[in-house]
Amino acid sequence: MTTSPLGPKPCSHCQISGPAILPVRYAVVPAGLSASVPAWAKPDTPFPTGDGYDYLLRALRQGFVYVYYESNRQWEGWSVAEDGSLWKQPSAAYARSQKKSDCTMPYHNPTIWRCSSSVLLP
Repeated sequence: MTTSPLGPKPCSHCQISGPAILPVRYAVVPAGLSASVPAWAKPDTPFPTGDGYDYLLRALRQGFVYVYYESNRQWEGWSVAEDGSLWKQPSAAYARSQKKSDCTMPYHNPTIWRCSSSVLLP
């Protein structure tokens, strides 16, 4: 058996498959926020500007994404979880809402701590 940083064996819920895309949506944000985001998050399409707001790209809200393949006339369904992650559904017609990962392996779902500070850390 091989080990990896993710754990001792592969998890069927965590296997990566499907298109390598990151669907995003446009969102209105305070104008000061747009200066602190990476260039890819700023839309290429010009949007109407207003006092005190701007547009940025953000992760999709919880819901569904459907992909249609013209070559075989098939639909593929993906559930968008609360955190913006995509989960392929067994059937586009019977897609179910996904709130979080189905994986229960602790080494795939570790607790992540995040901090922010206005003071530069060493």
